[in-house]
Amino acid sequence: MRDFAFAAPIPFPAPRRVWRLTVIDAFDVAPSLRRVRLVLEDDGFPHRPGESLMLGLTRRTCGFVRRALAIRAFDHEEQVIDVDVPVHDDDPGFAWVSAAKLGDELTAEAA
Repeated sequence: MRDFAFAAPIPFPAPRRVWRLTVIDAFDVAPSLRRVRLVLEDDGFPHRPGESLMLGLTRRTCGFVRRALAIRAFDHEEQVIDVDVPVHDDDPGFAWVSAAKLGDELTAEAA
């Protein structure tokens, strides 16, 4: 019979929480910067301004793209997040942010 030494269990990363967001406003704050205001559909959002979120963006022309963006502002009472998105022709979020409008839905997770 063989003796087996068991190593410490391999730690698995905690499952990432995904939040559902809805666009409530989108407007230009500079010629190459657009602010998108998003409302959370649930409570318990632990992030603060300056931290990053990975947004899952649905592009109308070519499917789904993920984009990491910093939180510009977060209103805990209203559950509203502001993100500023650079507008560049070669940016994967460009098509989404250019067309973002009231009611568009997306997901976010910790970056």
